[in-house]
Amino acid sequence: MSNIAGQLDDLRKEFSRLQTAFGSADLRFGVVRQLFAILNSTFDEEEILAKALAIIEKAIGVEAGSMLLFDPADGKLYFAAATGPKAEEVKEFRIDPGLGVSGWCFRQNQPVAVSDVASDPRFYRQISKSLGFETRCLLCAPIRVAGEAVGVLELVNKQDGDEFHTDDTELVSTVGILVGQLLDNARRLNASAATK
Repeated sequence: MSNIAGQLDDLRKEFSRLQTAFGSADLRFGVVRQLFAILNSTFDEEEILAKALAIIEKAIGVEAGSMLLFDPADGKLYFAAATGPKAEEVKEFRIDPGLGVSGWCFRQNQPVAVSDVASDPRFYRQISKSLGFETRCLLCAPIRVAGEAVGVLELVNKQDGDEFHTDDTELVSTVGILVGQLLDNARRLNASAATK
């Protein structure tokens, strides 16, 4: 009898694991589908970034988020889109590639999740301090075009007080790639229209 109870417990655990896996897959598919809808609705870079940021923020559940893009003119990352209580103020900042968690993400061209920024030496406290905003955890993923980082998607503080998980990192990485493609397509179409 105890053998059957053990098998039932194992089946319950496996069922729970599969529910979580399928739930994550459904969420990922829904986000990707919404991002592809942007492709058919606009070629405006600001609108692409704002819509994509709203989609991923809703899916993950965060207090704030931003899209940083690299400006080759001055070699810095700037906040091209931002949400949250300090959205407009954060747009005043420009950061060097390699500075802070988002700068590290850009320079290394790889995603990074930090569950406790206070204990991470990469965290650049100056922005949070200047804004009077408490950053507890961060998730950053590169925005890529042809495999090269052109910016960073940054999510700040999960709403439920939780930390970012592997599923979150995978989803945000996928979104970074898709946003890169959306930006690249918009830039190409806008350049083509300008030459006509």
